[in-house]
Amino acid sequence: MIEQQARSLNPAEDEPSSRRPPVLWGRVPALAAAGAMASGIVLQEIFGLGVCFAGALGVLVCLIAWRVSLQRKHVAFGGDLSGFGPGFFVTGALLALASAAGLWHEATWNWTSRDSLSRLADLRSQGVCLEGICRSTVLVERMHSSFAKSSPVAMVASGSTPAEATNDGPGSDRVANGEAAGQRVISRFVFSVERLVVGPEHRQVSGDVQVDVEGETRIFQPGDRLRIYGKLSRPAPPMNPGEFNYADWLYAQGIVGHVRVKHPEAVVQTSDRIPVSWRLRRWMSWLRQRGERSLEQVIVRSSPELASSILLGGRQRLDADLRESFVRSGLLHILAVSGMNVGLVVLLMMTLSKGIIRHPWKLAACGLGTIALFLMLAENDPPVVRAAFFGSAWILGSRWAGVVEPLNVLGLTAVTLMILSPHDLLQLGFQLSFLAVATLLIVARTMGKPQVIQSQSEGAMAASGWRAIRGHRWLAILWQLMIATFVIWCLTTPLIAATSGVISPVGLILNIALAPLVPIILWSGYITLLLGMIHPWLAIPSGGIFDWSLYWLIDVVDQAAGWRYGHFVLSPLPVEYALIFYSAVAGMLLFRVHRVRVVMLTLGLGVIWLAVGYWPQERPLRLTFLSVGHGLAVLVETPDQKMWLYDAGSLGQDRRAARVIGQAIRHYGSIQLDAVTISHADADHANAIPRLTRDVTIRWLGMPKSAADPDQRVIGEAVAAVASQGGVIRLVQGGQKFCLSQDVEIEFLWPLFKKEETLLSRKTTDNSESLVARITYQNRVILLTGDLEGEGLVHLLETPPGMVDVLLAPHHGGKRSNVAALNHWARPQHVISSQGPGDVTTGLEQTFVDSKIWVTSKQGAIVVEIDRAGVVTVRSQLP
Repeated sequence: MIEQQARSLNPAEDEPSSRRPPVLWGRVPALAAAGAMASGIVLQEIFGLGVCFAGALGVLVCLIAWRVSLQRKHVAFGGDLSGFGPGFFVTGALLALASAAGLWHEATWNWTSRDSLSRLADLRSQGVCLEGICRSTVLVERMHSSFAKSSPVAMVASGSTPAEATNDGPGSDRVANGEAAGQRVISRFVFSVERLVVGPEHRQVSGDVQVDVEGETRIFQPGDRLRIYGKLSRPAPPMNPGEFNYADWLYAQGIVGHVRVKHPEAVVQTSDRIPVSWRLRRWMSWLRQRGERSLEQVIVRSSPELASSILLGGRQRLDADLRESFVRSGLLHILAVSGMNVGLVVLLMMTLSKGIIRHPWKLAACGLGTIALFLMLAENDPPVVRAAFFGSAWILGSRWAGVVEPLNVLGLTAVTLMILSPHDLLQLGFQLSFLAVATLLIVARTMGKPQVIQSQSEGAMAASGWRAIRGHRWLAILWQLMIATFVIWCLTTPLIAATSGVISPVGLILNIALAPLVPIILWSGYITLLLGMIHPWLAIPSGGIFDWSLYWLIDVVDQAAGWRYGHFVLSPLPVEYALIFYSAVAGMLLFRVHRVRVVMLTLGLGVIWLAVGYWPQERPLRLTFLSVGHGLAVLVETPDQKMWLYDAGSLGQDRRAARVIGQAIRHYGSIQLDAVTISHADADHANAIPRLTRDVTIRWLGMPKSAADPDQRVIGEAVAAVASQGGVIRLVQGGQKFCLSQDVEIEFLWPLFKKEETLLSRKTTDNSESLVARITYQNRVILLTGDLEGEGLVHLLETPPGMVDVLLAPHHGGKRSNVAALNHWARPQHVISSQGPGDVTTGLEQTFVDSKIWVTSKQGAIVVEIDRAGVVTVRSQLP
């Protein structure tokens, strides 16, 4: 009797193996369809439309084979084909789905209507007046700017003003906008454009744009009709190697343009009439703001911004250092409002409603209504949309069919989302969400449900097999949670390594240890939010629990982020490795027959693919002039894969410069720099080094004697950061040769110092003492000049002239440094200027009349390659 009861709890286990389909997709057709569509989209993205036409040809072949197999008496090669008919049909159907998905992805990504705003927007900003409707709540983002910490002497020496440092225009505008020194305030919202105003003419257009207003604007609500005066441009593609493609991410959200507004007064509300279709969303936005205000009153120990991010999404308002700590500790997923949030909210509301609502369908309607309201409250955040589809399909399937197959629900959700927006599949969040949920469901399916059954013969609690620890149901659940967390971490790590290059072993421990704390945080948070919407005083008891829980979470995250071996920053794993890994895992899960053969065949083909694709080839000398704004960073990679960085800084944007440099280093397959040289002591040439050392190891740091001044705070911080890693600090000067690689000759030409000479006795500026480096490879010459001017430039021009193939325009292309005499002395073929806002192209073209001019602010990073034959190739990140 007891055994029969145990078997009835898990009937799938009692199913004879002969009745089970040989492959998993026999019971989960929706998951198989989702896999076919995903394959078609990915292959179309990699190889183009040719894959779709090849798939269509495969469909035709399968249909012919299926038709032939229907003839029972037809025999080919000594065997009957009738048994292969279903296989041919299923294969053809899956190929048809894959081909259709690839074509649909191509059509939705490139198709635009005639009145689409994307046809008017260009990479260059153009002044416009737009009319339309505000689509989202205004998000006020306060970003730290390091220009306030920069030395005034360094600013004057660099020839830049604080306004130029942050690309914001006149500094008076920033003060007028209520912006404190060292802080940049951006008001951001999504705007649905209906009309483009050009003089007296009103042109009908359509499309959503992201609006960034300098300063703190009015808190507009969704549905408000606005008129905006600003500069319209197309979202810029990545400016540097390895940089996140923000333009594609915006386009995937349906945003086709970017509008930059210089002053809050340039955004005007034109009408108080609210369209009927916007009233519900407007009311939900009002509720969200009321809840956020109540959180600000209740949260005193932790962070109200963090509380709002965990409960409602929108982590853009978080401090960048706190976001980075969550990344390093492997707990970034807590900041993403996902299926766990939706599930806990629905469970809370349905539990509270059980005493009132008895009818199953009414209870299901309550759950669906809760999902819809939460979706609007989170303003259609993509993770919430995915969770809402999954939860709705689960509730409806449970009411109609009684019992649902979770993997089928997951597959149906994926199919629906890929039909609505196929390019979402290429987003990391989409991939991680479905991979984690699929892993959790498969692990739960494999291990079964923890069971504790009453033994009638002994009158005591006895465990049902190994799945339950004797008499302790919660321990069994915790054990399964630990196993599921470990498997999820193992399966998601290759995907994370292939995209971000950050692996956090400490996250595996923390996700298990914090498993009891996270539900407490979320439940107390949502209770606080709900009560705070009614009245802030009602939220004080639950708010205290929520505040203390967040306080402990922040403390754990900060401690874990600082552990030396808690996380590792690696060069991004090639995507091919991830594809091979997941193909092998899919083969192991889908096929029940010949499972080992399928896995071995997949791995074997993958190894051959990698061997052909990554066969050792001759590497050129490569210099990448990174686009870091008003600053300089030149990354040099020798043929034997040595890495040297000439300068590392950006005025007012040290955080961004460090991120750009680190991404480029990892993009080229390294996580360390063999050498870094600082040309001079200006902030825009060295302030990124301290932050860069968090993720990149610097083995050697060199600088001229003029930069080794104890009063230069930027240099002191850079030296301390490199020394903490065990790096070597050296002084360099003109006349020395730098041995980085046997094939590449690097010689410093300036500054020249005598032993008894000091910088004060020379009475020169930092710029005139910039370190000048000449790189020679295969009889080709590249000259790096820093901010050279004055006495240093005069001395350089007094040396014997020589042909220079690539010249770094000194002092960011300034007129005082780029004189005609320099053109006659160097006769460069290519001149590269690293700069922020402003256009120096015309001046450089007038000076270097026979040279090709490259500017990083317009063309992104400039890559110079010299191969073994001495052929020089120069290309830019942007066309």
